[in-house]
Amino acid sequence: MELEDRITLATPEGIELGLVLAGAGSRFIAGTIDLALEIVLIVLAGLATFLLVGGGIGVALFAMASFAAFYLYNVLFELLASGRTPGKRITHLRVVREEGTPVDLPASAIRNLLRLIDVLPFAYLLGY
Repeated sequence: MELEDRITLATPEGIELGLVLAGAGSRFIAGTIDLALEIVLIVLAGLATFLLVGGGIGVALFAMASFAAFYLYNVLFELLASGRTPGKRITHLRVVREEGTPVDLPASAIRNLLRLIDVLPFAYLLGY
């Protein structure tokens, strides 16, 4: 009995590639690691902005830094690190397109924009 989800892709050269799809457990672990790192970035950004700037400008800078930590963190790592955030690297996962090719900027940007919508209260129900 095999518990892995697999897909097979045929290349133009006639070679079949077998890819194992990530399970819920490994995705959860990778997401938890990445969330912890994002929270650390937000706390550091909050300390820096409120200690160095403060006031209304500090709040605005903190809001931009929080957005960058939640959104750009994933997009930049997926583009610059071959589809791997630190959490995905630890769990040996990678973001790829449906054809098994590396993720590009539009695909990563849309994917992570939908992730922002997905974490809103009760909005993750839309994914079901």
